[in-house]
Amino acid sequence: MLLLLDEPTTGLDPHSKREVQAAVLEIRDKHDATVMLTTHDMQEADELLTTAMDNKGGGSSP
Repeated sequence: MLLLLDEPTTGLDPHSKREVQAAVLEIRDKHDATVMLTTHDMQEADELLTTAMDNKGGGSSP
């Protein structure tokens, strides 16, 4: 399963943001899904992803 998300929590209140993040983690873990996420929130990326890439240098970090 591949889950593509573009700024999924932008503009949400803190409670709704946590609910969306929990749903993403549940889908990722329950279905062994690959998650591709665009976000400006690096903390969110660290919490939801196992590998992160930036678009400036193309580097990645585990």
